[in-house]
Amino acid sequence: MKYLFFKVNIFLFFSLFKLLSQDTFVVNKIDSGDIQIDGDLSDSVWQKAKIIPIEFEIEPANNVPTKKKTNVYILYSGKELFIAYQAFEDPENIRAS
Repeated sequence: MKYLFFKVNIFLFFSLFKLLSQDTFVVNKIDSGDIQIDGDLSDSVWQKAKIIPIEFEIEPANNVPTKKKTNVYILYSGKELFIAYQAFEDPENIRAS
């Protein structure tokens, strides 16, 4: 019984450690009328966005540092979630699969 109790405590400790070690961030709220979906990230509303750099790629590699810089911009309103990507890559070199 003591061994089972010990195993459960170790499991809970490492689960809590993993949960608390995750990065967290706060996303800014906007009015949905403030944003225009046009692909232009120079609008003033996108300056309020939380910018998250993508530092690792999952496809085609698995958790390898990215070769090209990519940023994700996140905002939300009362009804919508707005996500924009800014990829610093020459469009001629982009491939889809």
